[in-house]
This record gives sequence, structure tokens and C-alpha cells, in this order.
Amino acid sequence: SNVRNNREFESLAKEIEYQKLEIELCEKRIKEYSAAAKNKKKNRLGISAILFSMSEKGYGSLQEVAGLNLFTFLDLIYKNISDAVNECLSLEMSKEEISEKLDIPMNVINEFA
Repeated sequence: SNVRNNREFESLAKEIEYQKLEIELCEKRIKEYSAAAKNKKKNRLGISAILFSMSEKGYGSLQEVAGLNLFTFLDLIYKNISDAVNECLSLEMSKEEISEKLDIPMNVINEFA
């Protein structure tokens, strides 16, 4: 009876350990998927945010901005990034703070600084 109880106990202990590992794996996957979803959402908002921002700054209606020639559009984006970086620099923000605030990589910040 004692041997049987020990075997059952060991079997249950192994099952509990297995279930804990399964839970840890699921939690890890949830974190990874959440981070990936957040990045996708952030990227999706990127182009829309640029279009809305340019429209609000007077470059035309949303449809007009969306229909701009690619080179004109890229020039405007470059000008807006340049203006934003220079404004932050005038406020004596560090390059790291600018990178974080504008969500722009350091190598891009260095081009304007």
C-alpha cells in the first residue's frame, strides 16, 4: 500500500511539474505574441500617422497627401523628420531622448545632428 501511494505521489508530482512547465511555456508565448502584435499595431499606425500629420500641417487633404508623387512624399517626410529632430535639439534634448521620443533610430538622428 505504501509503495503504491509513493508511486502515485511521484506520478502526480511529475504531472504537476509538467503542467507548470506547460504554463511557463504558454506565458512566454503570450508575451512574445503580445510584443509582436504591439509592433504590428505600431507599424500600422506609422504610415497613417504620417499621412494625418502631413494633412494637418497643410500639405493638402488626406486624399491629396496620399496621392502625392512618391518622391515628393518622401521629401516631405524627410523635411518633417528634420524639423522634428532640430526642434528637439533646440530644446537641448539628448540624441537618446530624441530617438525615444520620435521613435527614430540613432543613425537617423545622427544624420541631422
